[in-house]
Amino acid sequence: MSDRKAADVSPFERDADGTYDLERWNDPYWDRLAAFLEETAERDIVVELTLWDQHDFATSRWADHAWNPANNQTLPEDSLPATGGDHWEDRIAFFRTVAEGNEAVLSHQERFVDRVLDDTLEYGNVIYNVTNEGWAGIEWERHWAEHVLNRARKHGVDVDVANMNMSPGDSVRKAIEHPETFLYVEVSQHNQDSGGSSGQEHWDLLQRWRSDVGDAVGPRPFNNVKIYGGFDGVIEAAGDADEAVETLGLPVEETTRPERDPAIIAAASGLLLAFAAVPVGLVLAPQVETGTAVGITVVLGPLCALPVGALLWAALSRV
Repeated sequence: MSDRKAADVSPFERDADGTYDLERWNDPYWDRLAAFLEETAERDIVVELTLWDQHDFATSRWADHAWNPANNQTLPEDSLPATGGDHWEDRIAFFRTVAEGNEAVLSHQERFVDRVLDDTLEYGNVIYNVTNEGWAGIEWERHWAEHVLNRARKHGVDVDVANMNMSPGDSVRKAIEHPETFLYVEVSQHNQDSGGSSGQEHWDLLQRWRSDVGDAVGPRPFNNVKIYGGFDGVIEAAGDADEAVETLGLPVEETTRPERDPAIIAAASGLLLAFAAVPVGLVLAPQVETGTAVGITVVLGPLCALPVGALLWAALSRV
């Protein structure tokens, strides 16, 4: 449910003076969510909906964020720091509201999540992930996973919940330790250079984790929604496109164009001109009536088109 991109909108209304009101919903945000879910449901696409992402609140983003008490008229001024730290793990107290009992903020976090759930539980193609690359700890993770499960029960539906940890091994361990809460295993970070592995080791670890979970709590679905790579070195921890191919073992075929063959190109061009000259000559010949010329062209044209088309394809594939 991220809203950090330039083209994104906030879930909350904003007044003329620029301040947000966490108790008033911004309809375009929710309309976009509904449209997205309707389109994916129509195509039988499973959506992994992530509730929280610490990167939304990183460094300068926090300064302008709706959840910052300095930017809204809803939260008490001292409920969260107005500025963030340099590192995402100690940046703000937003992800410590459960552990610290910060009810002033937690109540609004729960109100936001309830709106998300009320808008999405009617769709049968949604699974829920608590946090992207989470570090906040098991108390935070279990609180929101159980909140989702309880809300779903009130709606009379069954849903699957997980938490994506920065270390994929932690996601596996917590699914084993809390099988009643984390109903599938989110291992997206296994695809990242800094948190996962590549090649045969990547595959072997996935198989070992599946076996570990199966032995401990029975078979559970595994999911990942990230393919790292292709950043051209901008994000070193993510790797490049070649590493993404190696990590996932994607089948990639080398394709090469045929070498140029002047003889085929010349033959195709000459044949095309020769066949084109026939109908033109018939039309221009004074001893041939126009109707006869058209009839001959209509009858012979399709027969001529096949060899001409084959030679043209062969020629153009070599240009």
